[in-house]
Amino acid sequence: MFQSRTFQHIPTETLSLAWSHGNRIATGGIDRNVRVWDPNDGTNQVLAGHDDWVRRVTWSRHNQLATCDDSGKVILWNKDAVVGELTVKADYLQLTWSPNGTTLAIGSRCTIHLWETVTKSTSRHELSCIIRDIVWSPFWIAIVSQNAVQLWDHTMAERRDLVSPSDGAIRTIAWSNLGSYLAAVKDRTVTVWNSAGNLHCMLKSERYLKNMVWAPIETSLACGTYDGTILVWWTLQTEPVELKNISTPVQHIAWSASGRFLAAVSGPCMHLWDLHTGNPVHSVTLTNIITAIAWSLDRDQIASICDDGVLSITTPT
Repeated sequence: MFQSRTFQHIPTETLSLAWSHGNRIATGGIDRNVRVWDPNDGTNQVLAGHDDWVRRVTWSRHNQLATCDDSGKVILWNKDAVVGELTVKADYLQLTWSPNGTTLAIGSRCTIHLWETVTKSTSRHELSCIIRDIVWSPFWIAIVSQNAVQLWDHTMAERRDLVSPSDGAIRTIAWSNLGSYLAAVKDRTVTVWNSAGNLHCMLKSERYLKNMVWAPIETSLACGTYDGTILVWWTLQTEPVELKNISTPVQHIAWSASGRFLAAVSGPCMHLWDLHTGNPVHSVTLTNIITAIAWSLDRDQIASICDDGVLSITTPT
C-alpha cells in the first residue's frame, strides 16, 4: 500500500525536519547548513548562514522558513536569501510560528521573544520559569515549564495559570487543530483543557506515555508509550484503542492530514497504520536512528530523516 524511497546521503547528523505548505521539506543538522528538499526527486538546495548546529527548522503558513542554531542565531529566509537575523541567548531554544504566520516566538531559557516578521520589530518578555515548549492557538500562546502551563494572550499582556490535578513533569503538549483543546502528557495521564483554560477531562492509561499527537479532527488524539503500544482516543470520553506493532519505546508519532494514517517510530524503524481498519500497512527500516518525521500537509506522504543524513519519503502505491 505504501512504498519508501531514500534520497541523497548527507554526511552529517540531521537534527530537525519540517514540511512546508508548498510541498518542500527543510532539514537542519550539525554541519551548520539548512537544506530545502524537493520530495519528488530528492534534489536539495543548501542554505548557509548559521554558526553552529541547526537545531530547529519551521515553516509559516505562508511558506516562510525560520531556523535557529545552538549559538542562538535565528534566521528568516526568502528562498535562498537571508531576510532577517536575530541573536538570542542560546539556552533551551524554542521556535514556533503564530497561526497567522506573521509572528515568530523564540524561547530562550526564561525569555520569550516575539518577532513580527513583516515589520521586523521584536518584543522581549521575561518569565519566572524555564521555557521548555511554546505552542500557539488562535487564542493563546501556551508556555510550558517543567510541570506547569501558562496561557498568554498574543501580546503577552494577559496570563492564566492552568491547573493540572496530575503530578510529574510534562513530556509533551499540543493544541488541537482548531485550538479548541490543549492537551499535556504527564506520566500515565493526558490532561485536556478547553480553549478558555478550564479543565475538560483527564485521560488515564495503565502505561507510561512518551508522546502525543492530535488528529485533524478536534476530539481524537493518540499517544505513544514506553512499551511500544499506540493508544488512540477516538473521543475524549471513551477508552483508548490499542495498536501494537512495536516492542520498544515510541520515539516519534505523527497523524496524517487526511486523518486516515498514523505513523510511529522506534529506533531505525517507522510503522504505519490504517486507522480505518486498525491494521498495520507498512514498515520500513532505515540506515540509522530516525531523528524526525513529518507528514505532508496536503497528501498522505511522510518524510523521515536519520541521524546519518538519509532522507526517506514514503508514499501510497
